[in-house]
Amino acid sequence: MKKTALILILVSFVFASSEVLALQRGAVLYHTSKGDTIYGRAAALELPCSAIQLAHREMKSGHVGLYIGNERIIHAVAPSVEETASVNFIPQSYLDEGCRYLGAKVPVGFDAWPGEQVDQLILLAREQVGKPYDIQFRHQKGPDTFTCVGLVEYLYEQVGYDI
Repeated sequence: MKKTALILILVSFVFASSEVLALQRGAVLYHTSKGDTIYGRAAALELPCSAIQLAHREMKSGHVGLYIGNERIIHAVAPSVEETASVNFIPQSYLDEGCRYLGAKVPVGFDAWPGEQVDQLILLAREQVGKPYDIQFRHQKGPDTFTCVGLVEYLYEQVGYDI
């Protein structure tokens, strides 16, 4: 089992508040799925939906995205990798169905990264925008198709950090 070398930064998230969420560029955002669960931790992986539901963004199996600064994220969602406002990370309809924001993580030692390495991570993420979502889960880490987790792993690995 591959160890992750990420530390959890607890972030309180108040949706009704006008406060600005302060995150580091390069932070990985997390949310649970419908019913406040995360799939993929079971001994046998089983998708909680059909491929048709996934294609129509109806799979709520937990999600990750990369915070790139200026209240923007890049994440892999069907049909493709997209850059969007961070408020779109968890649509209100997902919240209404029980999805919950878990917080953000950055790699151990991330604070010591030179600004150029973080810039490289963000630039590489932007280069993936428009690439297809890997609906069949065959090439999750690209380089031509991605899942949300695969995209984040790919980006960090390309800048020399194995997560």
